[in-house]
Amino acid sequence: MGFDCLELKGEHMLDQQTFESVNTLIKDIGDNLIQPYFKNLDDSQIFTKTSATDLVSVADREAEIALSKGLTQLLEGSLFFGEEGFSADENIIANITQTDKPVWIVDPIDGTRNFVHGKDGFGIMCALYFNGKVQASWLYEVASHTMTSYKLGDNVVLNGEALQNFTAPNTDNLLGRGGFAFLNKAHLDEIAHKASDINIDPAGMPSIMIYDRLLRSELDFLVFKRTHAWDHVPPCAMVEALGGCALNWSGKPYLSNIHRTTDGLIVARDKATADKILNDLITPMLALAKAS
Repeated sequence: MGFDCLELKGEHMLDQQTFESVNTLIKDIGDNLIQPYFKNLDDSQIFTKTSATDLVSVADREAEIALSKGLTQLLEGSLFFGEEGFSADENIIANITQTDKPVWIVDPIDGTRNFVHGKDGFGIMCALYFNGKVQASWLYEVASHTMTSYKLGDNVVLNGEALQNFTAPNTDNLLGRGGFAFLNKAHLDEIAHKASDINIDPAGMPSIMIYDRLLRSELDFLVFKRTHAWDHVPPCAMVEALGGCALNWSGKPYLSNIHRTTDGLIVARDKATADKILNDLITPMLALAKAS
């Protein structure tokens, strides 16, 4: 049973029963709707959106429909904002700019390219956002059945085990990853003397995988240029719950500006690391790009 969120005053919280019901719903859709399509898609079930590499499958669309129906039934009066719905109608951005109702922010299959090519590393990303705060979030990597979940005020839990808060990384040897297509090799060489302690792996990886590595403290920071809410809101809430930091390239808190998609993003295990990446990498890179 859900409850009428519109009757609540002040900060909205999910009760534990509804939180567990969302866990069950996401796992069910992942295991019983998405998984059967894995390695079983034919060409007629795969489509392109904005480019030849921007893929969507029938599984993405069916999963988003099922998630929208299930989540809004669990929480009466809530809104829904999904990747595929936004692709069809960008006006639904209004669902995450309004402040009166909680909204589910969902990527039905993050890592669609992996999914359609029969590779592991894809799954459901979901967050409940209300009044400027993430109330809860879920990452479910379907092939490995890995569930990471978080409810405001509680632990971040990975497959039933609470993750430990981040420790400060070694600032003399920072390791990061992310959407680095914007990085210009010549510009990187020019600022290398200042950023010699910042090590970047530019290889592409779906958000659900790259954030998993940060949550496990295998990485120190992530950098992205595009910041669609469905890719970043669910895991950024978990990062901040563990003591980390998510900032736009302007230095403003990301989770207060989730509707903006071109402000860039730095996610790090602590504020000091985020500031260092901003000052030693992003700001010089942007200045060089502007001057060129």
